[in-house]
Amino acid sequence: MKVWLPPPLLRLCRLCWAALLLCGLALSAQALPPPLPLSPTTEHLPLAGHMERHIDPGGQQTLDEVRAQGQFAAVPSFATGGYTAAAHWYRFTLARTAASPAHWLLECGAAYLDDIQVFVPQADGRFAEHRLGDHVPFAQRPLQTPLHTLKLDLPATPLTLYVRVHSTSSLVFFSSVWRADTFTAKESQENFYQGLFFGMLVLTILMYGLLGSWLRDANLLVYAAYVVTLLLFYLGSKGYAALLFAPTDGRWLDATTGLGVIGGGIAAVLMWNQFLDLKQHFPRLRQVVFLCIVPMCGALLGIASPVYRELAPYTLLLSNTLAWLLTGVLLWRLVQTPRQPILWLYLFAFLAATLGVALQSAMATGLVPLNPFTANSYQIGSFVHILALNLALAWRVKNMQAERLHAEHEAATSRAKAQEQRQLVAMLSHEFRNPLAAISRSAQMLLLDVDGPTASRLEGIRDNADSLYALVDKFLAVESLDGHAAMLSRQATRLQALVAAALRGCEGSARVAVNITPQDARFSLDRSLFGIALGNLIGNALAYSLQDTLVNVHVKVNAKDLEITVIDKGMGMSGEDLARLGTPYFRAAAAQKTRGIGLGFVLARKIVTAHGGTLDISSAPEQGTTVTIRLRSTPLVEKTSQRRKA
Repeated sequence: MKVWLPPPLLRLCRLCWAALLLCGLALSAQALPPPLPLSPTTEHLPLAGHMERHIDPGGQQTLDEVRAQGQFAAVPSFATGGYTAAAHWYRFTLARTAASPAHWLLECGAAYLDDIQVFVPQADGRFAEHRLGDHVPFAQRPLQTPLHTLKLDLPATPLTLYVRVHSTSSLVFFSSVWRADTFTAKESQENFYQGLFFGMLVLTILMYGLLGSWLRDANLLVYAAYVVTLLLFYLGSKGYAALLFAPTDGRWLDATTGLGVIGGGIAAVLMWNQFLDLKQHFPRLRQVVFLCIVPMCGALLGIASPVYRELAPYTLLLSNTLAWLLTGVLLWRLVQTPRQPILWLYLFAFLAATLGVALQSAMATGLVPLNPFTANSYQIGSFVHILALNLALAWRVKNMQAERLHAEHEAATSRAKAQEQRQLVAMLSHEFRNPLAAISRSAQMLLLDVDGPTASRLEGIRDNADSLYALVDKFLAVESLDGHAAMLSRQATRLQALVAAALRGCEGSARVAVNITPQDARFSLDRSLFGIALGNLIGNALAYSLQDTLVNVHVKVNAKDLEITVIDKGMGMSGEDLARLGTPYFRAAAAQKTRGIGLGFVLARKIVTAHGGTLDISSAPEQGTTVTIRLRSTPLVEKTSQRRKA
């Protein structure tokens, strides 16, 4: 059944209804939350569940506009706004009883909030504005405490306060009312526990940084870098960065917190990449992980700007995804090798940190409510994480120490065996020299009285005895250099005479072309030892080249060094043979048909090295070989004319 009304009356009813509705909205907007009583026994009262919130999306509304038009809604607990450009307004009413003290403290957090404005009503109806936040220089804050604290003088009547919060970081706001004496005790206790925590972080950084540098262990170094990011994050998020650094520009505090968040994600991924050895076990996954780190590194450029609130949620999502992915990798490795205690410690540490990060990230982005556990979940997880990792790394260092001792024992045993072998070779060599010398002299004496076939046999006996005698000399020289028993006797040596002496001991020396610049150059060296080295190199060049080819020897002395080059056009060597050249008794494949035992080049290199020089070789199959000796010293170059004048 419809009721008919005249059009003018109908319009009047509609206007009245609209007016009533507007009045109701206005009254509801002005409706204040019930007062929060402060009794004589109240020492600390969190404002969770006693506040109402209004969200200003543009962040431009004034206090008068918010009071007149703001739509406040009750929040059952401390709620986070995530990474947002909006401003959040809170209001709450405090009412103290007559017997309770008039002086109270209002504490607001989180410490990394950029801008907190507290509006306190005055007796004349106006509001006094108090600026807090980490963009306020520490020395200019009402109270110099880690969190943002304000003194309140409460009248006997209820007092309604308004708080505006805005930040480029996650908008995490919580607040409490404290009695002054209780607040002082709380600050002392909290500073003590936070000091212990920070001290543990600093000691961990120093210990593993120095230990990693000493042992040159990448695992320990990357772990120390990760703990550095933890220290930065907690200094910023707990408010101690302002206390320690006291900057005049709040962007430094933003950078500290942002570097701890984003830099911590990067350092954690790099740390677990190192611990899990992705390069060896999961090389493709390692490439994916490093590809994901690239945007996180780019996000570091915006940690002290408003861009941070846009980048941080995606960075947290990416780092959490990588953390859970690496957790799966660790579980897979445990399935493959379950009897590794260090991997179980890694898993325990990994899960503690990953769960703490996930819960803290969910709280920062507004997915879970803010409470003491969620607000400190990352710190709790980090504490467990560091303890577990310290145990794991201590186990690792213990194993490294055991391996080092085992290696040192094996090295000492090897050195002892090598020394015994050198002594045996030296003893046998000395015992062989006298009989060989006697055989050579006897054969030479017999050659004076015989000729024909007998003389040829005696000549062969003498040549073989001389060859064995020269071989014994090489053994003794090598062992002397290895044992550092050979003392160089340097003296100014005419290089022309040195080369001539070396050629006299080489078969086929007529095929050697010598070029010395300058002709009368002298150089300070051990004439006897260096002559052996040069003779060995020229002898090798002659032995491993064709009979109709020349061996070129170039000797050049300038103001600072000596350079000797021996070039042949012989059979050459492959790259594989070059890599093994210098190993005692090794002979290249192409040299198997020639005489020798593989000691000539070894002895030459040892003699050159004993002189402080270098010996380089280049070769290619069928292209010949080039050997270059370089010595640095003060040369003695004298011209013939100068000697004549002297």
